[in-house]
Amino acid sequence: MKKIYVLLLGACLSSLPFFFAIPSKAAALNERLSGRILLSVEEHGEAWYIAPVTKSRSYLGHAETALHFLQSKALGIKNAQLFEIPTESEVLQENTALRQRLSGAVLLQVESHGEAWYVNPTDLKRYPLKTAEDALFIIKTFGLGISLSNLSSIPIEQTIAGAVSLLYPPFVAQAPLGDWSDPRQADGCEEASTLMAIAWARGEALSPQTALNKIIEMSDWEESVYGYFRDTSVQDTANRLLHQYEHFDTYSIENNANAERIKQVLAQGNVVITAINGTLLGNPYYRGSGPLRHMILIIGYDAAQDEFILHDPGTQFGGSMWFPVSRVENALQDYYSGDQVPVGPPRTAMIVISKPT
Repeated sequence: MKKIYVLLLGACLSSLPFFFAIPSKAAALNERLSGRILLSVEEHGEAWYIAPVTKSRSYLGHAETALHFLQSKALGIKNAQLFEIPTESEVLQENTALRQRLSGAVLLQVESHGEAWYVNPTDLKRYPLKTAEDALFIIKTFGLGISLSNLSSIPIEQTIAGAVSLLYPPFVAQAPLGDWSDPRQADGCEEASTLMAIAWARGEALSPQTALNKIIEMSDWEESVYGYFRDTSVQDTANRLLHQYEHFDTYSIENNANAERIKQVLAQGNVVITAINGTLLGNPYYRGSGPLRHMILIIGYDAAQDEFILHDPGTQFGGSMWFPVSRVENALQDYYSGDQVPVGPPRTAMIVISKPT
């Protein structure tokens, strides 16, 4: 399991030297920001790369995936030309036309050992891109903050390299402000998963305070209508929380959920709410062995690593976690609705969430 690197960035976003919001002007943002790395400041600092050729954005994922993705975009260059682009410690004034033409590009040193370099648009110097640490340094040092509305105006080319993924859904834990003593929050995985999925589908932000208010309101409504709020099956989560409470109807329920079908659904541009046996998932941030009845939001698939990317509301650190596909599939387990009723026979199901047309 690997955590997305943007979580590592979260604690240091305020120290980024180029971290500021971008005003919306007449000139197309994707033209002005060609070659830049952008950080979504209104979410979790997710990093995107604006390709100089297509002027579209690609989601970078965690540090290792960002490295492989950026290297996959590299243009071959001979040493004679490469050496006209200064490194960080060099001062060269010649051939500024070449440097401007390659601004924001990733270059592959074909006459050496295939070393990769990133040409930073702000100083037109080249920086090594050999390791995941190099990729993280470039993102932290040169990443530029951007609002969600401005980011959304830039077309998407693809997301994670070698992977199927989506526009990044907001993450909230089921105890958004950390009050796990409240049973409505301690048992709020269905509500939290629903809120994250709907916020993504509607293109809305989801702050921890808003999520807390909604989880409490939803749980109180369930208590008044059904007599309990704990543990709702996939079918009941869809019918009660999505349809009845949120009046959200662009979803479908599929029984016999499995890994291959989840991959297909993600490739079609949808996210997946599914029920699991948390004791089989192996999330290291769970208290104890984890919840027997649990619900998560699957947001992507990393084909290179054969891992699902998911939001797990059962921990404050559950945003964008990578787990092996085999482990997630093994953990799939729907359960009966009710307050601590038996889980029931082995079965799987999922809710496919689509964006309204």
